[in-house]
Amino acid sequence: MCAVAAANGSAMTDSNTICLLGCGLLGTAMASRWLAAGWQVRGYDLNEQRRGELANLGGRPVAALSELIEAESPSPLVICLPDARVVRQCFDAISPHLLTGQLLIDTTTVGPDDAIHMSQRSQTRGLHWVEANVAGSSQQMAQGEALLLLAGDDAAVQVAQFILAPLSPHQFTVGASGNAARMKLVVNLAIGLHRAVLAEALTLAGSLQLNLSNTLEVLRACPSYSRAMDVKGQKMLERDFTPQARVAQHLKDVRLMLAAAELDGQPLPFSELHAKLLQSLVDRGLGELDNSAILMAFDRE
Repeated sequence: MCAVAAANGSAMTDSNTICLLGCGLLGTAMASRWLAAGWQVRGYDLNEQRRGELANLGGRPVAALSELIEAESPSPLVICLPDARVVRQCFDAISPHLLTGQLLIDTTTVGPDDAIHMSQRSQTRGLHWVEANVAGSSQQMAQGEALLLLAGDDAAVQVAQFILAPLSPHQFTVGASGNAARMKLVVNLAIGLHRAVLAEALTLAGSLQLNLSNTLEVLRACPSYSRAMDVKGQKMLERDFTPQARVAQHLKDVRLMLAAAELDGQPLPFSELHAKLLQSLVDRGLGELDNSAILMAFDRE
């Protein structure tokens, strides 16, 4: 694969290898698409089982974070971690091994201030940092149906678009660092509330003794339609909560929304209620279930 150059002529990557930090549900789904497109994926995850899953896909897992970066070529580093705290910890650990001019693409959902902070830290180290927030579940990513929100320096974003092309044709650039995090909060707010509305509607249908499959069909055919019905409707009907994106992870995202809104004095009453519903599931030990398990928040005790 030929070098991909920045506007100033310096190559940000001349490698056909992706270095992937984080091989959870989303990271593994991304790896599967890069591998299918002919890229090599060199990955690290603290969990040995996840490293094994990457190997089964045809990727090349490494046993230590210090082994992830190959000194001979500036392969792009894609970060897919649970939260901003873990991103900072891993950045501190891997920073001595990063090469000047290397491109870092962060797909972790973080707050805007955290995104800006990491961008500034990267610039200080002579690195290029791009936010690439994902709108969609791991299953949607695996199917090429997820949406990517990109922010950062224009030249770096242009290179990132090329690298991320196998993941999704749906890419939106949203401006300077921090804006992808802001847009992701807006997107996640709408998606999460659509799921909660669907769960409550199906709960009402059940209490009225209606056929739930028929109810879902009607909802999808009328102005109430949302893509949440396609993505999560059947899982709710079957009460199949095998995780594609977890309840606890979305609760973290809703807390980020509320924190960002609070800084501006903006109330988000629906999201405040949504956070309580999600917290009730976590308190019951259900946080690792798929986020379609919001349906269980409406179960009668």
